[in-house]
Amino acid sequence: MRREKWKGVVLCTKHGVCLCTQIHGPRNTSEPTLVKVDGTDVTDFSWACDYTGSCWNNYHDFYEPQGLGVIHKD
Repeated sequence: MRREKWKGVVLCTKHGVCLCTQIHGPRNTSEPTLVKVDGTDVTDFSWACDYTGSCWNNYHDFYEPQGLGVIHKD
């Protein structure tokens, strides 16, 4: 009886993150659009993975290798 929004989410036990396995486009073309604190649209997506793929693949192929993974507090 899981909620619909949690379908396709998988736990990576190696990195301790829950990631979607559905295919999405690059962040700069995805909805919802991002807005800065001052109300203007985000136009610089140099920080985001520009691959088309799942969050699972993008995390493991792009973010984690660059040290952009989850911060663990001890």
